[in-house]
Amino acid sequence: MLRRPQLHKNSRRWQTKPASSFFLYKITPIPTRPEINPLVAANYYAPDPNNRDDQTGTLRLDERITDRDQFFFRFTRGVVDNFLSNGYNGSPITLDGAANMKNLHMEDVSGSFSYTRVFGAAFFGETLVNFGAERRKQAPGDLSKDYISMLGFPNPYGEMGFPEIGQTGFNTDYREKANALEDYTRTINVDQNFTRISGRHEFQFGGHFRHETLDVAAQQQYVRGNHTANSLATALYDPNSGSRYTATNRTGHNAANLYLGVFGVYSVARARKWYNFSDQEHAGYLQDNWKLTSRLTLNLGLRVESYPMLKERNNVLTGFDPVSKSIVLGQPLDFLYQIGATDKSVVQKYQSMGIRFATPEQAGVPHGLMAGDLFDYNPRLGFAYRLSTGARPLVLRGGFSRFSFPIQLRYYVQRSRNNTPMTFRLRQDYNAAATSPDGKANYLLRNVPQYVAGVNTANLLDRQDPDVGAAGSTGAVYFDPYQPTSRANQWNMTMEREILRNTVVRAALIGTHGSKLEQLYDYNEQMPQFVWFSKTGLPLPEGEMAGVAMRQWNTLPYGNVERYQKTGWSNYTGVQLELERRYTRGMAFHLSYVTSNAARAGGSGWSDDIIQDPWVFPVGAVPEDFNERNRFLNYHRDTTIPKHRLRWNGLLDLPVGRGKWLLHDSRGIVNALVGGWQIAALGSLRSTYFALPTADYGPQNPIEIFGKKYPVQDCRSGACIPGYLWYNGYISPNRINSYDANGKPTGVMGVPEGYVPSHQPVNNDPGGKNFSTNIVYIQMKNGTLQQTTLDDNLHPWRNQVLPGPRLINMDASLFKAMRISERFKLRLNVDFFNVFNMPGLDAPNSTSGIVALDSSAQNARQLQLTLRLLW
Repeated sequence: MLRRPQLHKNSRRWQTKPASSFFLYKITPIPTRPEINPLVAANYYAPDPNNRDDQTGTLRLDERITDRDQFFFRFTRGVVDNFLSNGYNGSPITLDGAANMKNLHMEDVSGSFSYTRVFGAAFFGETLVNFGAERRKQAPGDLSKDYISMLGFPNPYGEMGFPEIGQTGFNTDYREKANALEDYTRTINVDQNFTRISGRHEFQFGGHFRHETLDVAAQQQYVRGNHTANSLATALYDPNSGSRYTATNRTGHNAANLYLGVFGVYSVARARKWYNFSDQEHAGYLQDNWKLTSRLTLNLGLRVESYPMLKERNNVLTGFDPVSKSIVLGQPLDFLYQIGATDKSVVQKYQSMGIRFATPEQAGVPHGLMAGDLFDYNPRLGFAYRLSTGARPLVLRGGFSRFSFPIQLRYYVQRSRNNTPMTFRLRQDYNAAATSPDGKANYLLRNVPQYVAGVNTANLLDRQDPDVGAAGSTGAVYFDPYQPTSRANQWNMTMEREILRNTVVRAALIGTHGSKLEQLYDYNEQMPQFVWFSKTGLPLPEGEMAGVAMRQWNTLPYGNVERYQKTGWSNYTGVQLELERRYTRGMAFHLSYVTSNAARAGGSGWSDDIIQDPWVFPVGAVPEDFNERNRFLNYHRDTTIPKHRLRWNGLLDLPVGRGKWLLHDSRGIVNALVGGWQIAALGSLRSTYFALPTADYGPQNPIEIFGKKYPVQDCRSGACIPGYLWYNGYISPNRINSYDANGKPTGVMGVPEGYVPSHQPVNNDPGGKNFSTNIVYIQMKNGTLQQTTLDDNLHPWRNQVLPGPRLINMDASLFKAMRISERFKLRLNVDFFNVFNMPGLDAPNSTSGIVALDSSAQNARQLQLTLRLLW
């Protein structure tokens, strides 16, 4: 139910239609499925625009200068303009195009040059030069108008565009799934390769050089504001919630808060605009392909690589010293003020809170804040042995190689763009105890609001008096000063034999071990409330230091501290079977099947496998040793790599036209129309995974995977959506095959009799007070019972996956080339994507186990026609 509106503190009545909510309602599309309850499921379905305009031009020159010298040159320029949706959680584009969309503009210029010189019959060299420059500009929403002022929200830095507005109650937010950004990348590669043949040896040697620069305006996240309607203003206060000050279950709603204009959080970020990075790569190699005997060939090589640590033009970088608990600045504060990287008033605010700043010398780290391995030695070892003789011998091949990978520049930007003091927020949070007016959580649940969005909020945040947040709101993201090169060791053992003319079968065992992969280590995190109550038996902290009282450094003002480090690893083992026919008599094909096991901890950039400190877990729940804890928390199957994958591709000359099976006597225009057609196809069949749910802590039962055995109708939203009960997930007991008083289905229909869910919440009695929640009560030191939600950070199903629906797809192309004259040729392509229009099943909802059929995992069939003139 909704809480009865209270009187505004300074007026006799509430504003019934604040400027902000009225504006939003005007520009938001109405539901296309009004019969669906938006509290249960999405009620808006519409085409998702992805309009793209590509323009590409290429110039190519080939020239044989002499019998010994030849060169090649290519220059290409391409421009792409893309208009597509950009709504968070699938929120639709607004009717006026102001929000939930983006324009992506990309320009790409590239060129390549090669020069080949034959010095003699047994010695030749090749010089390769490649360069590329790319500009990418991403503009989310309409950035040409001041929508912030139209809505009446704070805009202390005069930004243009639409602010982010979230937690509106019906899953229709006005938030950017991809933020505004702009970058310029320039890369040059130079390779010099030589080959010398001497007796049974083929020597290959040479070097490689790469230089890359990246000028990037990092993602401008929340610079136009990030305001959320999760104020609890329309909920009923639960007097039994103790120091948590929470709402009575199932009261209030964010949609009502939005309508009344009572927001819980107002926030505007100041983000650094431009970084100017550069890095290099140097390598040299030597390999000997040695034909030891007529049946055995060895490949012996070594590649030496060096990746000097990346640099920022002005060294405007930040780090962190865990010993002195200081933020390390690559440049003095006066220099940062001078170039506009931060404001003196902001730094003074941080210092008054107790935030410390240090120089690299004081922290004992390099001036550039990072150092890595100077050289990487990567061997290449291989062999090929003919096990039998004859026209079609059985061949055994094997090899081992090591590869090195430097830090990607974009990873650095992602981690460093929000660092203090270059990025900060002006923020008013009524939900957090540390920033609420009375020092207690959820202020607007218990008090009359003073501000109404769009009415008197334009000057709520003042840049002249920056509020950098309370203690605990300022963290640090930094790179470990030692950044070794990530490595991958790969090996394979392959058996190969020609079974028919130009047809080969192969069987291979392949494996990879990755080491020194990127991971994030978070420390000084805030302990979850359940763990706090369980460990201490004390109420939640209140007052000025509430934001740090549940952290390890509970006397310092820091929030989460995150270190990017190279402590991850991965393992992959697979069996690969292949059947290949080389192009012969108008037909070629390749068929491969791979079954594999892949597991990792880390290696996915900055998005997952975060290592946490034992502080945030119950006592003794996780290993104290770092490596053991990392394996315990993070080592898991890599769900991006299918366990089973079958792939195929082929090329076939159609038997039509002169000299072919059909119309073999055709001539002239007839043969030009019907002859020479070819068809090519490629496809795959792969397995998928989905993660098990980790929110419910009630009794667990064995998991059963039903697949398509039980077709169901999910009528909980008011409209019945067909689907399959893929596995025995949790369906509320009062919604299993349920009807209302009029006989209308209101639950999940078609659930088998005697259904036993694999998981359920702690409170699963429909008649209970806290039904369908994980609320428990903990006895405090003073003897009172504290209500809290059970979550110990260690759900037994974490990192566990189940097999999902298998996906099959195939693309095909019908094409031919027609020679118009000696110089001109015309090529026609008819391309089909998902040629058999196989939609595929989405992954099931991990909680309910239902695969809904109102959407598909793959795009519908698409047709593309191409006409190309070559001369």
